[in-house]
Amino acid sequence: MIETSQLGQEAKRTHTPQSEDLMTTITEESEVLKERLGQDMNTLRDKLEPYADNLKSQIQQRVEELMAAMTSYAESLDSETLEELRGNLEQSVKELQAQLEPYTDELKENVGQNLQDMKKSFIVSTEDFLQS
Repeated sequence: MIETSQLGQEAKRTHTPQSEDLMTTITEESEVLKERLGQDMNTLRDKLEPYADNLKSQIQQRVEELMAAMTSYAESLDSETLEELRGNLEQSVKELQAQLEPYTDELKENVGQNLQDMKKSFIVSTEDFLQS
């Protein structure tokens, strides 16, 4: 990477023993820095890993608590909603019965009257049949 950089290209053009020494030194130093950076990153990861694990478990615990609270809330909401729906349904049925009551009374009267008329008609028809 250093050889392809501008500094590396200039060192190749001037190609003196000093530039070769400089390139060697830079390459060696960059490898040492790369190695040290890798070690520092591993050390940092090792130090932060317990905190990350702790944070992860805390988040998981909070999510579980939230889920339990939401489930409890949803269950109570469902029973409340069902109770409210049942009350509304009962009220609607009562209102419907009240609205239909005049019609059912009229229907009962008409059916009763029709049955009486049929009975009379049947009796008359039977008497006429027997007389003939």
